[in-house]
Amino acid sequence: EIYKDLESKLSQLSKSRPAFITTIPTRYDYPLKHPVNIQLREVNNYIAELAYRVENAHLLCLDDFKRIHFTRQGLHLNQQGKVKLAHLIIRKICIWHGKLKVYQDSSPKRTVESPPIEVVETNMECL
Repeated sequence: EIYKDLESKLSQLSKSRPAFITTIPTRYDYPLKHPVNIQLREVNNYIAELAYRVENAHLLCLDDFKRIHFTRQGLHLNQQGKVKLAHLIIRKICIWHGKLKVYQDSSPKRTVESPPIEVVETNMECL
């Protein structure tokens, strides 16, 4: 089953390093009450619960992403959504790392805490 496989892989991965997992964003190419989005909400509840239970697992919750963060088709992130996601990732890593400094994201009313990020490797291939 997919759920057991996800739990097994996340548990195994988080034994040797911090594991960051995201929820699945709403599919705006379907109505909010469409069965696909209802199922996504159920899966996201499971992912959040799993991240809470598994030691060294950290959740990136994408619930704050609204329709304006997606392309016209409603499936892919637009530029504004990509920037929001990048800031979310930076903030989560910095909170985990414990080095917090104030930094402004592109939202005029919001302050995000994070240290400066330094790229240490340009070839960021997945393992």
